[in-house]
Amino acid sequence: MKLIPGDRFDLHLHTVCSDGTLPPGEMAAWAARAGMKCIAVTDHDSVEGVEQALESARALGMGVLTGVELTVQDTAELHLLGYGLQVGTQAYRALIARTRGDRQARNEAQQMRLKEENIQLPAAYRPENVPGVYGRMHVARGLVQGGYAADIDAAFREFLDPGGRVYVPRRRLPAWEALGMIQACGGKAVLAHPGRIAQWNDEELRQGLTSLAAEGLSGLEVFYPSHNAAQTAYYAALAQELGLTATYGSDCHGPQPRSPRPGYAFPEGQVPAQTYRWINQLLEG
Repeated sequence: MKLIPGDRFDLHLHTVCSDGTLPPGEMAAWAARAGMKCIAVTDHDSVEGVEQALESARALGMGVLTGVELTVQDTAELHLLGYGLQVGTQAYRALIARTRGDRQARNEAQQMRLKEENIQLPAAYRPENVPGVYGRMHVARGLVQGGYAADIDAAFREFLDPGGRVYVPRRRLPAWEALGMIQACGGKAVLAHPGRIAQWNDEELRQGLTSLAAEGLSGLEVFYPSHNAAQTAYYAALAQELGLTATYGSDCHGPQPRSPRPGYAFPEGQVPAQTYRWINQLLEG
């Protein structure tokens, strides 16, 4: 499979292997129906869905990149998308063990906080009954389903965000360390949705990206559904200035309220030719 300029792709999709609502195969099929020629399943701290996505996508004539999304810490909380990871290597196992260990510690502490608050989540939203990697979105959905919060936004605001009733901070990999681990796995790292980094203004983003690029950052998710035209233009110029690949991802979590569909707001005619070369190099392995 080789992409040509103009082909549509989506490099930021979530499945039931983390906090999405569709199995990987169904997500791949949905993306194919939406006209995607290549996808990356980027579940949080997990590549459990990659094999199924790969099998389904190949049958549908699509390319698939091995992907993962890691929450890391720099001078702000950042999300790194890792692509082209060599699954099964010792470096990969070390990466996933580290990130899952940090997530598990936070989950256990949060379950204790829920118990202290006399909150009992519906069975489907308890850690032992959730496939893949358990996270705050599962808790939020359980809070809504159990009648403790009006909606997902309220669940995060009242319970899960800093200051919330059951908030527990999570230990996070330093960004420089996560970048090194992604590269050790044979992968390339992309900074996700820069427009959602509340702690960084434009100048701080420039400084942060400059530092991350020196540590091996490969790309920037320039094209993202919530980025407005001015933001997109600024991020595109910044990526070009720093030699970073400009990528696109919908951040689709499945057919649920406020989640974009695969390929939503794809930047028709705006994706640089270099981005297609970058994707093709990853597809070639």
